[in-house]
Amino acid sequence: MLREVAVDYEIFVAQEMEQFLQHDANAVVITISDDGMAPFYFPEDKVGGLYVDLPEEIEAAASKHCIIETADHQVLCRRFVKSSAKEDLYNVFCVNSTTTVSEPMLYNVKLLRVAPIIRVWKPIE
Repeated sequence: MLREVAVDYEIFVAQEMEQFLQHDANAVVITISDDGMAPFYFPEDKVGGLYVDLPEEIEAAASKHCIIETADHQVLCRRFVKSSAKEDLYNVFCVNSTTTVSEPMLYNVKLLRVAPIIRVWKPIE
């Protein structure tokens, strides 16, 4: 019975994510791969948002939990704040103070686009 529920849930999540991605051309879904954003998101959680790329939209998303794409095309789930070094750069960071991420803080990063997280899918336990 529990296995059937898990399979049904996984099918439901896959269908819902597909609908989410089809809803808007800027929609993005990623699977969390590290503990950098715990206790909010854990490995295997899936998060979704809508990418924005205009400088004022990126700045408005600062300090929110976001999917970010850096200039070197890393896609991460992190928070970020404006850098004091240069106007169009940001400091990107994990919220988990005990994270196992090797670089929990990235300084002076150029962001191509960001997607504030608006949807979370947790795996069934």
